[in-house]
Amino acid sequence: MTQAMTDAQFLGRLGYLSAGNNGYHNGAPSAEAEAIDADIAAGMRCRRCGGRCTYAGCHQPHTSYIALAVCTNPTCGFENEF
Repeated sequence: MTQAMTDAQFLGRLGYLSAGNNGYHNGAPSAEAEAIDADIAAGMRCRRCGGRCTYAGCHQPHTSYIALAVCTNPTCGFENEF
């Protein structure tokens, strides 16, 4: 069984990918992509607890983009890259 990720662990992981670490910046590469992905994440249900999801993402200009659907249940911590 997978152990739930705490908020601090998630923020640490996202912080590692954010600006200053490997060239990643918070958010999507464009406002349009962020709006689309935020809408997709908001429509997703957590596969672990059934809770609602929200969008989190980061990108490296012109090379890489990571979009996550993150469970909003603070005791769950599930995330799904899409």
